[in-house]
Amino acid sequence: MAEVSRSADLQAEAAEVWSKIGRFDSLPQWHPVVDAGQIEEKDGKVFRVLTIAGGGTLTERLESRDDQGMTYTYSIIEGPLPVQDYVSTITVKPQAEGCIVEWVGKFSAKDATEDKAIQVVDSIYSTGLDALRKQFNS
Repeated sequence: MAEVSRSADLQAEAAEVWSKIGRFDSLPQWHPVVDAGQIEEKDGKVFRVLTIAGGGTLTERLESRDDQGMTYTYSIIEGPLPVQDYVSTITVKPQAEGCIVEWVGKFSAKDATEDKAIQVVDSIYSTGLDALRKQFNS
């Protein structure tokens, strides 16, 4: 399996950042590639259906959530990304000054080389974390 891990140091309190990104339905409010999203519940599981800029939808399932630890884990159920068996975790950790947001995903490539799958996931993480830097480090 491949792994992508990216992080961003932010000049804001961890609780403030978590309040912005910690809700499973908040991705459209902070990630510039996500145009819209909606939450659905099926068989006791929580899903988000995301509309991606440029077209396409992505369905993800919430696997676990810990507000105290400021972290959640999700998996991709279906979508246009060249990945399968994708599981990712977003965590906000307090630091002496500000906080750090960590985004880590593990997956296998699907219909693409592993390098291409890594490049796509890395781009998604980097774009989202850059947007958080712009918002919290200005």
